[in-house]
Amino acid sequence: MQIRTNLKQANKVKELIKKECANYVDGNCIFLDTTCPQMRCMYSVLCKYFINSVLPLDKELYKELLPDAEETSGLYNKQCKICNKQFTSDKKNEQYCPKCKDKVKKEKTKLRVQKHRNKCNAF
Repeated sequence: MQIRTNLKQANKVKELIKKECANYVDGNCIFLDTTCPQMRCMYSVLCKYFINSVLPLDKELYKELLPDAEETSGLYNKQCKICNKQFTSDKKNEQYCPKCKDKVKKEKTKLRVQKHRNKCNAF
């Protein structure tokens, strides 16, 4: 997926990469083991990692570049059922943010194991 940008948007993209991209270290992309190609590209966004993971952090820029994101890119803005925090997910039916998701998973595992132990102890 390639997203076209103007000069102002391109500068915002570069600032966002420098601040938030986990793969960007000292001008290099550690994922590609070379200089960050996105920093050299002026009028388009090419990096899938940036589009899916970093761009949603800047909601205004995200809406400018991907106005119909929920239909085309598979990204959904969700609200966690436990903590009510906003988060972005690529899954349509996701209900919990990553932090609460782990808690819910542990709780369900605990209940399942308890139920299994009660069955075994019934004899």
